[in-house]
Amino acid sequence: MLKNFANYEDFKKKLHKLKVRINNIIKRNVAEKMDEIYGLDTTVVTVDLNRLRQGKKIKNGIFDAEFCFDSVRGVEVGYIVCTLINLTNFSVVDVRIYPKNKAKEIWDEMVISNLGTENGKIKVVIADASFFAYDNILLPLNYRIIPVIKVKKNIDGEELKKMVERTLPNVRWFDSRYNKILSCLLEDFSYVIKKTIEGIDRYEEFAEIRSRIELFFKVAKAMFGLKDLHVYYRKYAITEIRMIFYATQLFCQFCLKNGINIESFVERVRRRRV
Repeated sequence: MLKNFANYEDFKKKLHKLKVRINNIIKRNVAEKMDEIYGLDTTVVTVDLNRLRQGKKIKNGIFDAEFCFDSVRGVEVGYIVCTLINLTNFSVVDVRIYPKNKAKEIWDEMVISNLGTENGKIKVVIADASFFAYDNILLPLNYRIIPVIKVKKNIDGEELKKMVERTLPNVRWFDSRYNKILSCLLEDFSYVIKKTIEGIDRYEEFAEIRSRIELFFKVAKAMFGLKDLHVYYRKYAITEIRMIFYATQLFCQFCLKNGINIESFVERVRRRRV
């Protein structure tokens, strides 16, 4: 029990340590192989707040949960949860809650910060049209990231390709410390440019592998309680969501390792509950 201030401070320290451990543990993988193809996507996680009775409190910000639009369920009260996931082995790289209309901030914090590197492995990140922005296409090129983002209908694809072709290489590569590998870095940069241009026209070819992130959300909602949270404040909700995603990650990796069809397994579980 929290009987005095010193006791409360000790409790806060333990809670902070728990959050750090959760953030680290979610990055562990059952599978050993690490592929470099990732998916970035958002999903609406609903909470059990009555939007009619509590609508005023939600609008006034008393609760952190907000009105969100879900493509299946319509307007819901909940959180917009963004996840960056390895699409080959279902390992979660990062998961965060964001307010609405934050696509640019999400890309910088989730993709560039987590995967960007000056001379490491080349990664591919697949995302839908909600993440389309010129900067989201052009900036990753110097971080050895190939962005495969669905181009919006009002965008001139040929002009976008020209913009990608005109992108200049990272000036830091010309520093003396990169002298020995400069030719390799420039060769890789050309490869990134080439594959980014190809991705502008071939986004639909990535649809099957990108659908794995939707399957991940489906497992989390159907089997691990992501469908309706009973937490109304963001700082507490994200801890619960991360633990759910960690359990989902382990389940999906177990299915992959043992040749189990994840979608069929989940559907059987859902039918039994009904």
